[in-house]
Amino acid sequence: MDPLRSKQTIHQSLSCFGRNLLSGIKSAIFVRVQPDSYIVSWAQLVALIILSLALRFAYDFAVVGTKGSFDASGLPGALFLIPLALVVAWRLSASAGQSKQTLLLMIAIVTLTIIVDVMGTVLQITIEKASISRLRPWALSIYYGQYIWLALAVAVTAERLLRFRRRQWPFILMVIAVILAWPLATIYRDSSLWTRPYDEDASGNPYYVLTNEDTFYLQPKLLERDLAALLPGRKGVTNLYFVGVAGYSTQDVFMKEINAADKLFSERFHARGRTITLINNPKTVTEKPIASATSVRATLKRIGAIMNPDDVLFLFLTSHGSQAHGVALDFWPLQFNDLGPVRLRQILDESGIKRRVIVVSACYSGVYVKPLEDKNTVIITAAAADRTSFGCSNEADFTYFGRAYFDEALRTTYSFTDAFALAKRHIAEREKKENITSSNPQIFVGDSIKPVLAALATKLQRDSKNINGTDALNLAIITTEKDQYKDLIDLTVMPETYVAYKQACLHQMATASPNVYVAKDANYFGGLNQSSQEWPRLMAAWTDYTETICAVYDKKTLSKIFSASLRPELNEKDLDAASTFFRTEAGKRYLKASNKTDIIDVARIRELRESVAANAYAHYKLAWDQISADFQRERTAQQKTK
Repeated sequence: MDPLRSKQTIHQSLSCFGRNLLSGIKSAIFVRVQPDSYIVSWAQLVALIILSLALRFAYDFAVVGTKGSFDASGLPGALFLIPLALVVAWRLSASAGQSKQTLLLMIAIVTLTIIVDVMGTVLQITIEKASISRLRPWALSIYYGQYIWLALAVAVTAERLLRFRRRQWPFILMVIAVILAWPLATIYRDSSLWTRPYDEDASGNPYYVLTNEDTFYLQPKLLERDLAALLPGRKGVTNLYFVGVAGYSTQDVFMKEINAADKLFSERFHARGRTITLINNPKTVTEKPIASATSVRATLKRIGAIMNPDDVLFLFLTSHGSQAHGVALDFWPLQFNDLGPVRLRQILDESGIKRRVIVVSACYSGVYVKPLEDKNTVIITAAAADRTSFGCSNEADFTYFGRAYFDEALRTTYSFTDAFALAKRHIAEREKKENITSSNPQIFVGDSIKPVLAALATKLQRDSKNINGTDALNLAIITTEKDQYKDLIDLTVMPETYVAYKQACLHQMATASPNVYVAKDANYFGGLNQSSQEWPRLMAAWTDYTETICAVYDKKTLSKIFSASLRPELNEKDLDAASTFFRTEAGKRYLKASNKTDIIDVARIRELRESVAANAYAHYKLAWDQISADFQRERTAQQKTK
């Protein structure tokens, strides 16, 4: 082919492609375009499809970075638009009696979809990154709004290109909405073309952290462990139980807020041993049970079973929220049931918990007030039913409401209702200063619970010098000294170290499982082996045995053992100096190195034990075989003598 002619052909094709994109932009903003504004050819349609895939790939690459890899499984999702556009173009063209214009309308639809998708993505990213927090609650509305925009733009374009009559508008909109806009907006499809490796560390790949098999099956055990650790109510005392629920996994502020509130209630409100947190966050999946409607139900059921009738539940939920579904419980790719006000009321009633203080920090959280109203209940929400709340940034330690209520007001008073009045005033001042619409926090106080909370606040105020107020496990009293030693252990022993001890126990038990013994000796269990019908029962019994043995390696138990061992070896006067040092940068580096070497040492000892055990077992087996043979010969000789 003539090079000059080839260049002219390429230039002409690019010019036609640019003309189609320009026509699509005009159509997207409802500027009238004529049928001859589009260059109609199969080559142009293919070019538009390639552009759509390229934009999808570019977005994924920008999000994931260079460590990702191409994922062909996302192609069906990325091409989901094409068959929908084809069906819409064919149906509308046929209805207009212009079947020959099917390709024209399909090119127009694909171009419009690309333009609207790009604009919608840019707007969503801008809102997520913007410091203008007032826009963030509108992200979901903008997401669905772009598909409404697309449907209207396609309808107007189809009417102009195919010259539909006005009375046909309902039909046009129905076809576009049902076949194109609704599926694009609501049907989940994985269209990622550049993804992180599946086995990447969870901290770098948070979206897949719960798809790890070990983590997935660990969750019920974490919940069971934390529920079992809850202390029963003490008779004659109004005990306070705290339940914290951080519902949204992709923003750390909710996790931080729940942890801060949990610490506040453990220390200031004497609820240590009677608090539990349910957190959706990749950073805590191996330490804390996740937050779902099911885990909330199990938690409240357990608390209802162990608390006394005079005890009080303080339930704190923090997340994003919507008017239709209430507080968001989100940990992709899992899909949780909604925890709206009606379902929450049902769960609370089923639990049998009579006295309730419920705090909901989320946009539109006022929708919880009416459904939860009860004479024995206090309901506090961060916003009115038609208002948004603020402060849901990933960098923040608290939302606006969380800081005002938990970090400020409840540190100056023991009254939950007085704290609300203080917090509401602080929030109003902050919102006015930042020139944002008032969130208008709400409160309802039942008549019967008022005197109970007033008496509790008075008692807490009177006992405020007692920083403890708990009877953990079998100890009737825990002194300040014991708390100080435990605090030092919590400061110096990292969570990873506890995990390493637990994993070492599980690994050691695995080396002595029935599978191992049958592999070494098929008749070890008298012929019972992996092919036997009863084998699953044996393995289930072994699993229960293993979990019971290794349960002692959880953080709570080990920290108590460590603190008990530390107490006679370290004087109380040295505690402050030690704590001060370990909070310095040098101290933190030492702790990090020390814990890391402890973990490495545990692994090395395990490896050494395994290698020694293998050789030792070989010698033992050889001796055992010789002893067994000698025993059989001696037994045979004795029988012959008789």
